[in-house]
Amino acid sequence: MDSQTRFTPGHRKAEEMCGYSRDELIGEYATLILPEEEIPLMADALKKVLKGETDTYETKIINKNGELIPVEVTPSPIEIDGEIIGTMGIARDISERKKAEEELRDSEERFRSVVEYSHEGIFIVDGAYRFTYVNDELCRISGYPREEIIGRDFQKFLDADSRQLVADRYARRQRGEKIPPRYEFNIVRKNGEKRRVEISSTVIKDLAGKVTTVFQLLDITERKKAEEALQEAKTRFEDLFESANELIITTDAEGWVLRLNKEVERISGYSKKELI
Repeated sequence: MDSQTRFTPGHRKAEEMCGYSRDELIGEYATLILPEEEIPLMADALKKVLKGETDTYETKIINKNGELIPVEVTPSPIEIDGEIIGTMGIARDISERKKAEEELRDSEERFRSVVEYSHEGIFIVDGAYRFTYVNDELCRISGYPREEIIGRDFQKFLDADSRQLVADRYARRQRGEKIPPRYEFNIVRKNGEKRRVEISSTVIKDLAGKVTTVFQLLDITERKKAEEALQEAKTRFEDLFESANELIITTDAEGWVLRLNKEVERISGYSKKELI
């Protein structure tokens, strides 16, 4: 462009990008291919060019068909005998890059929604066991706010019995050994309460080869209590069943003996093996 921002002869690719022929462009002001809202951005860029500064920026152009094309522009001054007489701009079509960035943002948003609303505590630790990310459920399970977790050593949240177990499994997983994907241990909440949790993890590497681990943690304290209570109830039932003074027999619908207690053996003279 000349000093009045009118187009002078340019590269063939610029004609293709804009959709105008060379004859249609030469002599026209740059505003021909700029949406109105992008004009102030160009004006600021030109002010810098007049000061001899070069600064790459992103904007949009509108081609002859009315389509908006995102571009990255690097303007530079054209000087003759120390006087700036115009501007040369290199514009790169970044449509594919912007599309990829948008798809990545959408993907990240979907991932964030799934993670944040998960019923499992999800967190990421680096190679030194330090938390680099935690979701809301992990904060709820641990009783700590996010700002009191990030950067801290994961092992500090475990009871003494669980630290060695977790450290051993973590080291084996980092070495690529095959170990059970899920296991249990205890964490200590901020209020000192112990909770039983079940955890699974995945080791990932970034492009630089740096290793991090993504964990999924489920609070199973109430489930374990229910399982223990059920086992205790079964044990009590067995004790009552075997020690009862009455004869107790269970059968199927056709009368075949399925189970009996010791009193049946004593009275009948038959063993369990003979009767069942």
